[in-house]
Amino acid sequence: MIVIRMSPWHTTFRTILDMLKSDEMKGACDEIWLGVYGYYPLSEQAERAKYIKDVVKEIKKTSIRPVMEFGSNFGHSPEMAVTPVTKDFEKMVGLNGLAAPGAFCPRGKKFLEYQRKVAELFAQSDPWGMYLDDDLRIEFRSIVNVGCFCDNCIKEFNKKFGYDFTREEIGRRFVYDTKVRKDYVDFNRQAMQDYAYMMAKEMTKVNPDIRAGWENCFLGAYNGEDFRYVFDGLHEATGNPVMSRSGAFVYNDHDPRSMIDKVLTISYQNSILPDFVTVRRPEIENTCFFSQGKSIQGMCSEATFNMALGCNGVSFHAVGEGVEPIPVRKRMFEEFKKYRPFWVKIGELGKRGTLTGMFPAYFPDVYLATHKTKEDLEREASAAGKNLSDYAVPDSESFWWGNSPKERGRELFVTGMPLSYNKNRLKAYILHPDVVDRLSDEDIRNLLSSNVLTDGNTIMKLAARGYGDMLPFEAKPSSGLYYEVYTDDKINGDLCGTIGMTDAFVPVSFQLFTAKNKSCRVLSRRAVTFDYGNGNPYPEDSPVTSITGETSLGGKWAVIGTNMWCKLINYTKRLAILRLCDYLTGGLPAYILESEQIAVMPVTDDSGRFVGATLQSISIGDTEENTLLVRDPSGERFILSRPGEEDIELPCERKGTDYLVKLPPLRGWHAELVTVK
Repeated sequence: MIVIRMSPWHTTFRTILDMLKSDEMKGACDEIWLGVYGYYPLSEQAERAKYIKDVVKEIKKTSIRPVMEFGSNFGHSPEMAVTPVTKDFEKMVGLNGLAAPGAFCPRGKKFLEYQRKVAELFAQSDPWGMYLDDDLRIEFRSIVNVGCFCDNCIKEFNKKFGYDFTREEIGRRFVYDTKVRKDYVDFNRQAMQDYAYMMAKEMTKVNPDIRAGWENCFLGAYNGEDFRYVFDGLHEATGNPVMSRSGAFVYNDHDPRSMIDKVLTISYQNSILPDFVTVRRPEIENTCFFSQGKSIQGMCSEATFNMALGCNGVSFHAVGEGVEPIPVRKRMFEEFKKYRPFWVKIGELGKRGTLTGMFPAYFPDVYLATHKTKEDLEREASAAGKNLSDYAVPDSESFWWGNSPKERGRELFVTGMPLSYNKNRLKAYILHPDVVDRLSDEDIRNLLSSNVLTDGNTIMKLAARGYGDMLPFEAKPSSGLYYEVYTDDKINGDLCGTIGMTDAFVPVSFQLFTAKNKSCRVLSRRAVTFDYGNGNPYPEDSPVTSITGETSLGGKWAVIGTNMWCKLINYTKRLAILRLCDYLTGGLPAYILESEQIAVMPVTDDSGRFVGATLQSISIGDTEENTLLVRDPSGERFILSRPGEEDIELPCERKGTDYLVKLPPLRGWHAELVTVK
C-alpha cells in the first residue's frame, strides 16, 4: 500500500528504518526502495551490492518488503552519468549528429554488457522486487530529443525494415512519411523492451519469484501510444505479475493545482495497462523531501487523488538525500499512517466498481500525425536556395511530435465534472478542438455516432474537413461576449432566465450557432445586459450561444460557445454544463450541487449503480455544507469517511431514483469518501 523510496547508504537510513519498524510507526510503510544510482567501476559496484545485501537481510526481518531500484539505465543526465566508466559507452546521437554525453545507446554493446553485470551483482541481494527507473527512455534528453540516431542504430534500422536511409533522410521522412515514423518508434520500443527483459532476467537467476516493475514518465508521442512493450519485457523475463509506478514532475505544491494534470495523465495510463500489471502506483515526488518543497498534506492530497483515479497503492520519493531532521520525517510518517485506513477504503471501493464520468476524447496514435508534406519541404528548401536532398532536419524542433492531448477536460474536472478513461463505462465524450486536427476519418465518424460535448471551434474545424453536412448546426466566431442567458429548455431545469458567465480576463473564445434541423434545442442565447437575469425574458431572436442536436449518424452533440474550456465560471454556468452532461450520459453518477471547488470521482458497479465517490477539495478555503446529488445508488445508506476520523452516516433525501446527500463542511485541500451501504 505505502512505498517509501530512499537510498540505503544515507547516514539516516538505519534511524529511519528503526522508526518504521517501531509499533508507533507500524503501518506507515509497507515497502522500501533501495536506490542504485551511478556508473562506477564493477569492483565498486560489487562493494555496493554486498552492502545492499546486508540491508535487504535487515529489512526482511520486518514486515516491510525490500525492493531494488535501478536508477541508472539509459542515463539521467550528464551530471549523473558522465564518469570514467562511461567514457567508452556508446552514446545516444540526435538527428543533428551530436552525441549526448549522459545518455547511452540502447543497442550499445559495451553499455549493455556493463548493465548486465551490474544486474548480476545486485541480484545477489535477493530483494522481493526490482524497478527500473524512468531514465529507461529515449526522448527528452540533453542534445537528443526524439531518439538515438547513431551510425549503428541507423544501420540496424535500415537492415530491419529494408531501407537505405542516411540520418538526414530519416529526419526529412519523419516530417511527412508516417510509415518511417512508425517504423522508427517501433524500432526503439523494441530496444527498450529488450533492455527491460535483460535486467529482469538477471534478477530471476537468484530469485525466480521476483516482481519486476517500471517507474515510467508521462506518455509522449515518441513512445507510441502505450508502454506495453516494456511491461511485456518484464513479464516475459519473470513470468510474474508486473508493477507500474507512473508519474513524473510536480516536485512541490507551491502551485497545488499543477498536480491535477499529473493525476489525470496517470489515470489515463492506468486505464490502458495490460491485465498482468497488477500493481499501479503513482510517483509522488518531493525533491527528495525538502521541508520547503511539497508539504506533507500536499503529498497526502496527491496520493488520495491517485487512489481515487485508479491506483491501488501510493509511492513517495519523500526521504531522498536524508538531510532533513528526523522529527520532520516522523511527522510525515505519522500522517501517512493516519491516511492509511482512508486510502485502503478508497482501494476497496475501486474493487467494487469502476471510475465513471465523461470520457475525454483523444487521438491514440498522435506520433503518426504529420503537419507538413514532402511538397512543403521542397518549397522550404527552394526558398533557402537548396535542393530537398541537401535540406536536413537538424533536430526535433523542425517537426512536430507533440503529446497526445488526452488530458483535455481537466478544465472541467476542476469544476466538479466527473471524468473517466474507462471505456466500459463510456456514455459521452468531451472533445477538445486541439484533438480534431489529429483525428482520422474513422475516428470522426465514430464520434458522430456517439454523444459528445464540445465547442464551436470543433464544429468549425469539422466543417472545414467536410463534415458540416453531418452536423445539426453551424458555428461562426464571435467576440465581445462573456455571458449568456439560459432558455426554458427542460435540460436547463430551473435555470431559465439566469446568467452564465466566464471570467472576463481569460483569453476569449466565443462562437455562435445556427440550427440546421428539427432535432436542435437552444440552451442559451447571447445576453446584452444583466437585465435578462433580473426576471426579464430572454430575447427570442438573440444569437444562440449553446445548443444540442442529433448528427446524421445518430449521435447527440452539445456545443457551448462561451469559453467552453475556462476554469473560471459562475454558479449558473457550472450547473448548466453538468445538467448538459446529465442529458448526454442519461445521468452522471454524482456531482456537487453547490458552487464549491471540489473534484468528484464516482465509482459505479457492473450494473451501473453508484457505489461511492471520493471528493477532493481543490481550494485553499473550507467549504460550507454541501449536497451530493447521487443517481441510482446500490443502497439507501450513505457513509462518510475522512482521514483520522470515525465514519458517520449522512442524512439524505430521496427524489425518485436520485438522492440528495448532505455533506458537512470540507477543509481546504482535504478529501472525503462517500460509500453506499
